[in-house]
Amino acid sequence: MAERTRAARRQIAVEEDGGGLSGGFDARGDGPDALPDLRVMLTAREAFPFLEHMFLTAQSRVSCGFRVFDPETPLVSDEARAVGESWSDLVAHTLGRGVRVSLVLSDFDPVGAPIMHRMTHRSIRSFREAAEAAGAARGLEIDAHLHPARAGLPFRLLFAPLARRYLARIAEGLEAQGERIRNARLADSPRLARLLEMRGGRLRPRRLALPVLSTCTHHQKVAVADGERLYVGGLDLDERRLDTLDHDRAAGRTWHDVALAFTGPVAAHAEAHLDAFRDEVAGHARPPARDGFLRTLSRRRRGLGALRFGPRPLVSEVHDRTRAALARAEELVYLESQFLRDVHFARALARRAREAPHLGLIVVLPAAPEDVAFLHDTGIGQRFGEHLQAKSVDILARAFGERAAFVSPAQPRGVAPDGTRAVLWGAPIVYVHAKVSVADGHTAIVSSANLNGRSHHWDTEAGVALRDPAQVTLLRDRLMAHWLPRDVGQEFHDPARAPAAWRRLAETNRARAPHERQGFLLPYPQRAPRRFGRPVPFLPQNLM
Repeated sequence: MAERTRAARRQIAVEEDGGGLSGGFDARGDGPDALPDLRVMLTAREAFPFLEHMFLTAQSRVSCGFRVFDPETPLVSDEARAVGESWSDLVAHTLGRGVRVSLVLSDFDPVGAPIMHRMTHRSIRSFREAAEAAGAARGLEIDAHLHPARAGLPFRLLFAPLARRYLARIAEGLEAQGERIRNARLADSPRLARLLEMRGGRLRPRRLALPVLSTCTHHQKVAVADGERLYVGGLDLDERRLDTLDHDRAAGRTWHDVALAFTGPVAAHAEAHLDAFRDEVAGHARPPARDGFLRTLSRRRRGLGALRFGPRPLVSEVHDRTRAALARAEELVYLESQFLRDVHFARALARRAREAPHLGLIVVLPAAPEDVAFLHDTGIGQRFGEHLQAKSVDILARAFGERAAFVSPAQPRGVAPDGTRAVLWGAPIVYVHAKVSVADGHTAIVSSANLNGRSHHWDTEAGVALRDPAQVTLLRDRLMAHWLPRDVGQEFHDPARAPAAWRRLAETNRARAPHERQGFLLPYPQRAPRRFGRPVPFLPQNLM
């Protein structure tokens, strides 16, 4: 059964491919709101070849903004592998053709996320070295940008003892690596290095250092070639995300994601955003409307507002457009998200469920957060996030009742229970990282934003809305087909019957041995986040 399912899914990808590069399919609608040459890509095995092609065929410039962009990520397509093995080689080749490359990477709080901070600066160093080796350093503009929002001074003082303990632990870990590795890692961690000093022959926190407690990050994933072609969605670039439609890697290596690519004026708006967003979040410029391109932007608070924990929201277009689309839904809301933690969003959708008695709901979520499932993180942040998700799911479950299906994907193979949430009813989970919201057949939003307060109001996010009915329906059907067995009946796609059909299939799969299951779907384990989650009254929900 598992082999037949994988073979069928590969055939679906072939049949729906638009005939261009490997992976994905073209969804060219003909309505007034159609985006030209729209291409839908599921997983990195479909998206990465397209991004590689953008760099290979760019004529004058490529502009990018990513949270993670690892130069050692292996190239996937044959045409890209003809110029090298990794993205470091591809970027150097692009620069060598005389194409300018601009890349803004997210920087991270050096105390809260020291590994991510170091990875960002290591990536920048590697790209610069590759550009210099190719004799094309002039064409590379690369920057690590830390979101300027900070926790207010009262919170920085409140958490200072904890932050200094973290800093001392980081220093001890660096010392344990030996002088050579310690110095190399500090060289790739400039903000961390400023908080440490050698004292008594050992690396220690500076006596008067007060960590800034960065509350936001640039979470966007955007690339624009020549101001005409846009790549956008939820997919960063590193080997961790290099999953396929089969999701047959170890659970901790699966990564279901969605990206879109298309041409048209919205690409120029995305490029203008990449040029301006650093000034906008710093307060040096007001963010103008960028027609067709959706953003979340926030700014550091000033004056008395600086006493608050979080930033001042500036633009919440992804959230606002999603809320507006769902407020008009009459038949079916289909959601895929890494997180469902925005309680206010859940309450708004629950109100719509009561207003529209025939409205159904399908929600695809990972069985557990990545850090809980694979890194065994049981800290207060993860517990607060799971509390918010359990609350949001309960609100929607009560409002929709039998009209809702909450599902989580897992591989159709069995593994021994290991006591972690990386195993769901005897099967390794498939990690869902997609960020897609579809309202009936009239609107679909694909972005970098999860359904949580952080993505809706704090972090820098980017996305687009599809409004052509043909494109919206094609996207939703492709997403649904990915999770379902090939030979399912029409009721699995029919808005009026789909939630019940999905729920029955998930329950049937749970009762079967993993290798006998059809498709990927299992019931979302609602009790697990309830048991694990904990309310934290003094923390804002937008933190998670």
